Amino acid sequence: MAETESPPSPAAPPETTVYIFYAPFLEFGFTPTIVLQHFTLHTMMQFYGALGAVAGTAFLFQLLAAFKERLYSRYLRVQRMRTAADIENGDDDESCDGCSCMLFIFLTGLHIVQTICGFLLILVAASFNGWMIGAMIGGSALGYLLGMWRCCCDHIHTEFKVP
Repeated sequence: MAETESPPSPAAPPETTVYIFYAPFLEFGFTPTIVLQHFTLHTMMQFYGALGAVAGTAFLFQLLAAFKERLYSRYLRVQRMRTAADIENGDDDESCDGCSCMLFIFLTGLHIVQTICGFLLILVAASFNGWMIGAMIGGSALGYLLGMWRCCCDHIHTEFKVP
């Protein structure tokens, strides 16, 4: 007797769920551990929105890195100038002003935000989805080029001034 398939139950929802984050390890019997595995897409606009969100997060990650580096280099430059002025004046006292303390608090806050963005990007990279990884690389590259280009221009203008 030929085996026949039973018709699907009318109470069961149709299986039309498309996973954005495809994980190949599911085919080999491993249990899913990625939280983003359960997000579904229903329209192309949601797909484009997800790509934009990933690219924007990567862009923000790189811009924060450049901004932190720029702030810290300016802080060190001010400290060098203050130390040189103190040596010329004969002051041996090290002054601890509130500006440097607030700067380090601000840099710590930027670092926390950048770390959260980094963990989100790690989740995207663990999804093994080519579109999402491409958006992450594109956003990171754009953020790096725009942010570091500005830092490099500031460095060139301050270090190589013609008298």
